[in-house]
Amino acid sequence: MTILGHADRIVSSLSPQVRSAFIGAPKSAVELLGLTARPVPRLQERRGDGGWCDGLSFLDDGIILYAETPNSRRENFTLAHEAAHWLVDHDDDAADWVADHESPEVTLEQLCDHIAGRLLVPTEILSSVVGNGPPRAKHLQELYVATNASEPACAIALTRHLGGFGAAVLLDLNTRIVKYASIVWDGFDGRPVAYPWSKQDAPQGHFLRAMKANEQRTVKSWWATPWGERQAFYVDAITSSKVMFAVFSAHDLWEIERLHIEVAERQLDRPTQELACQCGFTGKISGFPCPTCGVLFCPKCKSCGCQRLFSRHKPCSRCFTSSPTHTLKEGLCVECQ
Repeated sequence: MTILGHADRIVSSLSPQVRSAFIGAPKSAVELLGLTARPVPRLQERRGDGGWCDGLSFLDDGIILYAETPNSRRENFTLAHEAAHWLVDHDDDAADWVADHESPEVTLEQLCDHIAGRLLVPTEILSSVVGNGPPRAKHLQELYVATNASEPACAIALTRHLGGFGAAVLLDLNTRIVKYASIVWDGFDGRPVAYPWSKQDAPQGHFLRAMKANEQRTVKSWWATPWGERQAFYVDAITSSKVMFAVFSAHDLWEIERLHIEVAERQLDRPTQELACQCGFTGKISGFPCPTCGVLFCPKCKSCGCQRLFSRHKPCSRCFTSSPTHTLKEGLCVECQ
């Protein structure tokens, strides 16, 4: 079974009363499950790659701690996501399926995100917004208006209509940095070389960097890694005054090819460097350097200068300060020796 299948099955097993409560009052829904939700000021614990879930669960005790966000819908997603952890923990099929993955912690977070998306944006509301057509970026805005779900929860929900490999993405219009990306891998053999992910900059030369406020575009495009590898996508995007909403698909959902809509993309001037990496790779490479150290990413191990430097460091066994391995004696740094 797929991650979407497990999420559907788990949510469908809940009573109509619980599902209805999550739509309007997630905290009440959590209590209907027999859990206790307690707000904790300045909670620093974060679940999820993008940091959109400000919560922490104590599953054995049935307690959810969360950061209150009175002026936004963020805590709704937090409560639904943490409730999802409890639901998965009490579902043997889902728990076993997660444990069988190469990265079970990442898979668990993704499954809980999809469960939260279904709880906050139920199928009937999603279907009424998307209708019979393919999902579009404008539907993210419409779902936000039609529900009490946060923008990330709406992005997660919209991926249910992609029907294959793709993503629903939120970017900051001012910085062009990805705020959140919900990825679905269905129909993709293996792993793509590039895809949008939280905290990434939109690649140089990408059409998303040129879009202005209150604009809409549907084009055949791509996404790229910092070291220059590209993945082809079809993209539908729309902007508000602050946020850019984009739907990526490996398939031509919007019949772009038939309409012959293309976006002009300039060739990127990629720097070239000689590299002798500690992984064994030696040679001349081209690509985009790490913004911190200015060194290109190794095509073999994907590390930059920062990562190669810190790989030669270890924490002191007493003070836990990172120090070069050759300065450590019996596990102690120079200060602690």
